[in-house]
Amino acid sequence: MTVPDVFSSQVVPASKRYDAATEKDIALLNLAGLSTRMLGQLRSSLLGVRVSAQEVSNALHTIASAAKSFLSRPLGDRKWMYLYIDGTNFRVRRSTVDFEPTLVVLGVDESGKKSVPSMV
Repeated sequence: MTVPDVFSSQVVPASKRYDAATEKDIALLNLAGLSTRMLGQLRSSLLGVRVSAQEVSNALHTIASAAKSFLSRPLGDRKWMYLYIDGTNFRVRRSTVDFEPTLVVLGVDESGKKSVPSMV
């Protein structure tokens, strides 16, 4: 059996220091309010990899298309007087119970009725 001369990861591309799921998590944590400095400290202490402000910006670009489609989707035929958009954390049960950051839109229509048009 021959050993290849160069190891090439099939999980993390050569230009990256972490996988796509971690990059998405960085973007979501930044949207949830963590500063680039705090993200850098967390990543450094947890995984031994420092995250620069540019890497956070690049991570945000990975979810930008989903955010743009969310912002441009139709909201129905109701006339909205106000739309409040904010983030919150919900307990989500998958393999374990954990908090998951969620963007919530609260709308008030012209009759004063409140509803949640969307959560992402």
